[in-house]
Amino acid sequence: MTKKMPQEQTDNLVEKVNAVAEELLVKIGIEGTVFCRDHRKDDSPHVWVEIVTEHSGLLIGERGANLRALEHVLRLLLRDVLPQECRCLVDVNTYRLRRMEFLKKMSRDAARRAVSSQHAITLEPMNAMERRIVHMALVEETGVETTSVGVDPARRIVIRPRDPMLAGAGVYQEQSAQ
Repeated sequence: MTKKMPQEQTDNLVEKVNAVAEELLVKIGIEGTVFCRDHRKDDSPHVWVEIVTEHSGLLIGERGANLRALEHVLRLLLRDVLPQECRCLVDVNTYRLRRMEFLKKMSRDAARRAVSSQHAITLEPMNAMERRIVHMALVEETGVETTSVGVDPARRIVIRPRDPMLAGAGVYQEQSAQ
């Protein structure tokens, strides 16, 4: 069952998200500016929260761990404000956008190496959102197939060259992405 919000609540949703995000920054003692964008009409409805700060390292953390925790806390604070089908995505100093572009480029490079070497390439461990970015980046690549293997937090993607004669036979030798 989808939670429906009264029209007046959805009209100022971005302002409410912005206010809660700013208050959260104050409570954790980080100076910064918050910008929110409404993407509820997109294929994947969300409100994008961009935080600009000189303290990005603290908010992002190692491999984005603090950023994911910050996003989780913000979602909890907004659980009665956001419609159920709408997500709240947080970025700090465009870290997440830069990481997405890096993952797309790295996955395309690994796919080319997999095809040219005819060996499977195993990527570094990634969280679910990052793995989805890689899978989606390579969905149009006709020469490779991707699978996720392992258990979180060590779950990773394997990129295999696609050969119609050998599909699913498991005959490829795996190589590391490095």
